Amino acid sequence: MTLSKKELRSVIDDPCVGHRPFVCRRQPESCTVMIVGANPGTPMNTNWWDWWKDDTGFNKDKFMQAYQKRKQQLELMDAREQKRLPKKISALKGARARMERLHSEHHLRCLETNIYSEERRRGHGGKPNMKVVRLLISRLPLKAVITHWEEAEALIRPILPAGVELFPLPHLSRVGYPEIDHIASQIKRL
Repeated sequence: MTLSKKELRSVIDDPCVGHRPFVCRRQPESCTVMIVGANPGTPMNTNWWDWWKDDTGFNKDKFMQAYQKRKQQLELMDAREQKRLPKKISALKGARARMERLHSEHHLRCLETNIYSEERRRGHGGKPNMKVVRLLISRLPLKAVITHWEEAEALIRPILPAGVELFPLPHLSRVGYPEIDHIASQIKRL
């Protein structure tokens, strides 16, 4: 049974602007891996519901197009503030690059979420997202959860169902690709 918009609205505001409760490809129930961090790091300032349709789930392809466009806008803003030439952003980097690698290189079905849903460029905090996280953990056919922040690990560990493997990491931007590849191979064996 898929998560309905009504069920999601019980834990996600509508409209949901400046917050990112979760990101996945299509229906969340197709995901077997959950990635949990602190906050979404790129402010999109869009309504999360614009990416969601009850019959198809989350449209990550359109989200990623908007995400990359927003990253370019933010780089231009930063360059103006710092009075420097903007960098050309052509490839994903940081945590986003590692999450996408798990999907594209290793074909893992991942749902990305955070302890706090507020999109913030610096630091964690804001509106707690634990109602969403608990609902997803209770409904997804998870094999593994990757946490990439100490507080995420501390909050997730006690609510994980038996049989779901936990992979605690430092922030994904600080994890090398060989370690990401190793974790992916471990998850595939579960």
